[in-house]
Amino acid sequence: MEFTGASDIWNLFYIPLMVMTVISARKNWKELIDDRLTVQDRHLLLRIALFLLLPVVVFFHEVGHAVAIVLFGGKVAEFHFGVMWGFVKSYSQFTPSEHVWIAFAGNLVEMLIGMASLGLAVVSKAPPLVAVSTYLGILSVGGAAVLYPLMSVTGCYGDWVQIYDSPAHVLVFGIGLFHGAVVALLFWGLFAPAPKMWFAAATDPAWAKSHAAVEAACERDPSFANLLAMGWSYFQGGLLSRAKAAAAAADSVAPGSPQTLMLRASIALRANSIEQAVSLFENVASQEGVHPRLAVEALLCLGDCKLNGNNPEAALKCYERALGIMPEMADLHFLKGLTLNMLGKHSAAESELSCLDDPALFWRNISLREQVGEQLAQATKGSGAKA
Repeated sequence: MEFTGASDIWNLFYIPLMVMTVISARKNWKELIDDRLTVQDRHLLLRIALFLLLPVVVFFHEVGHAVAIVLFGGKVAEFHFGVMWGFVKSYSQFTPSEHVWIAFAGNLVEMLIGMASLGLAVVSKAPPLVAVSTYLGILSVGGAAVLYPLMSVTGCYGDWVQIYDSPAHVLVFGIGLFHGAVVALLFWGLFAPAPKMWFAAATDPAWAKSHAAVEAACERDPSFANLLAMGWSYFQGGLLSRAKAAAAAADSVAPGSPQTLMLRASIALRANSIEQAVSLFENVASQEGVHPRLAVEALLCLGDCKLNGNNPEAALKCYERALGIMPEMADLHFLKGLTLNMLGKHSAAESELSCLDDPALFWRNISLREQVGEQLAQATKGSGAKA
């Protein structure tokens, strides 16, 4: 393949991302290699696969082209590798079939490396290795079998154009069958329930163990409580389609339950269906007779949605409503103070945050306590400046 010089300029953006990934990996190495993969760990492992390992695969993609040229008796005139792209040139004469094999060789190497990486993920017992191998396998196979052909359509990438435009029809037909099978398997792996379940279990053994117990309890007794627990378990494992199915089953047993609405709202939020999530959280918080803690949880989530949507005034109202239900929750006072700071109401924020040393208050999320000093300093500075 061959791009223009603008592709080398793209490396000016890509290389800093590589450096940042190395720094992040070094800084978080101990947390990264333990058996508990957090959301942050998964994001970092994906960055490692994309910015550090995939360029190596791309290099071997170009090596595949070069090796094919040599095997067919040609000479490599130019070999260029630019981190995420490259090209190989030969001015030797080849038959149409040989041209096809040379064009296909790099993609075949990349797909085989991706398949080997996925195979390593399947046999590995270490969650970080499972995750990074899976990510690299998907990126490698997806790049060679899906992204590069799409780029061929725009004229940016020539391998697949050379392959499918060749007069060596029998060979092209065979490659087309292989290509189609790889794409079908890739999409099955990405979207079918079974691979998603495997990945969740392989990257979080503790979740897999607890989920097995929840699943066994649900099989013995498909009660509302067990179906709801199943839904939350799937949600925690990131299996949103199965969580939705469990929520629907729970709803069939106890229609309109606020507990089920809370689960559905959380699923919608995880899926970035923000409007639906907001509507469902509001529904839970507004129901008569709902358990106070559930109402507060809904209002907390609703407030977070409003803050993320750059609407601190609405978020403040949510936290104030929650404080009316559970004034002893320290998190609510902290979030109210944080939001008041965002609104520039520093004196009110200082007053709200100052009460957090009251031993009668309890913390739902203890990590928020570490941010109290920072928010209080901001409020004090802001109120002092106004004075």
